[in-house]
Amino acid sequence: MQEHGSGETLVLIHGVGMRLEAWAPQMAALGKSHRVIAVDMPGHGESRALPEEAGLEAFVDWLRAFLKDLELDRTNVAGHSMGALIAGGAAATFGSRVSRVALLNAVYRRDAVARRGSHREGSGKSAPGRSMSTVRCCAGSGRIVAKATSTA
Repeated sequence: MQEHGSGETLVLIHGVGMRLEAWAPQMAALGKSHRVIAVDMPGHGESRALPEEAGLEAFVDWLRAFLKDLELDRTNVAGHSMGALIAGGAAATFGSRVSRVALLNAVYRRDAVARRGSHREGSGKSAPGRSMSTVRCCAGSGRIVAKATSTA
């Protein structure tokens, strides 16, 4: 975990294959007006992995425990890619603890290669999938509205 700034809290969750350091530019900018906390998603950077069979609900539970450990009763959460799925899951399942949520390039219906965070063999290109181009999540309502676009 890295923390920067003071003020209203914002928790940042990166995507698969990344580390919390990916948020360095945002932490520097947003830390001028907010307490910004970047965290390594389970199994990344310095964090312990969840069991291999863990699904999205386990990652959402991990975030709930993380917020509880930091004694954050209510916070803003932003996630990128898989981190966006976790942030959206948090807003949908324990929205009373999420003030605002930002879902950045959330993934949707990726094929098996993309789910592993792999590249197409030998091509150097990202595996095809879909990403959320427009996402609105209504914290506490349990509704997530999204428009998916193909990245193939």
